[in-house]
Amino acid sequence: MMQQTLFDIGLTVCDLFVGRPIETRSAGDRCRAAQLALLTVLLKSRSGTASTDDIVRDSSKAFPGGGKWLGPAVSQLAKDGLIQSCGATRSRRTPRRKGLLSEWEIADREAAKLKVKRLKRGLTFHEKTGSAGASTEPANSQTHTDSKEKTDGQVN
Repeated sequence: MMQQTLFDIGLTVCDLFVGRPIETRSAGDRCRAAQLALLTVLLKSRSGTASTDDIVRDSSKAFPGGGKWLGPAVSQLAKDGLIQSCGATRSRRTPRRKGLLSEWEIADREAAKLKVKRLKRGLTFHEKTGSAGASTEPANSQTHTDSKEKTDGQVN
């Protein structure tokens, strides 16, 4: 499982992509996390090219929802003029079974750097706390209060 529920309020942690895990409050956060991962990999790439295969932590796992949301996230970067297609290759990811995969390169380096800064400001990064910080186990729903009443995981 690539996400864990925190505090029973719908907040999840997406650790699907390279880099620090992101707290996702909406599907849009996951798309922005993918954009951030791709731009970061492209900006650091020696060859100057990258694909969505290069931004995942575990190439043996399928994307949630079949990855139908990933294409529009990457396409938006191309529409914004930040990246451009530079060819195609076959996917190395097991779930893709060597399917056709677009390769991308930076079209506007300065605009890409600005987009990375904006994405980082707009996303909340999950900080690991101890060895269980990024586990796939559900968070403890019991919350501690200083008062004598128990909250039993309910948000008031």
